[in-house]
Amino acid sequence: MRAHVVTRPADPKDARRLREVAAAAKGYWGYDEELVRTWAAGIELEGEIEVVEEDGTVVGWSALLPGQDGVYVLEDLWVAPPWMGRGLGAELIRRAAARAREHGATALELGADPNAVGFYERMDAATVGTATGSWGRELPVMEITL
Repeated sequence: MRAHVVTRPADPKDARRLREVAAAAKGYWGYDEELVRTWAAGIELEGEIEVVEEDGTVVGWSALLPGQDGVYVLEDLWVAPPWMGRGLGAELIRRAAARAREHGATALELGADPNAVGFYERMDAATVGTATGSWGRELPVMEITL
């Protein structure tokens, strides 16, 4: 049986599931469970949020925010671990880049978890700096030229 995959704008009723997906994705890398749970509960769901569903279940999502000087920000990009490696994250990035271009953006910026740097590099992102991220860590800031 083949899965039915749909990408759509998020609905307010998706909020709990979005945080669950983010927590599962972050937790996949072995971070402390309680730390991840607290972090996920505090995620501010803002911007243009798009979800990817498989057979009616949200399995990934992204959030796009306007930035400055023609740069939009990919604030969030999460795919639940069982669906990692299936191209869903790449599709969410392509769609966020297309939406940013529609708004006149020339670049898409993101803060990368160290475990995701390779993925973002495969999506043509380059490291342009660092920023203090979750838990006070210095994280790579990456950019994709649109």
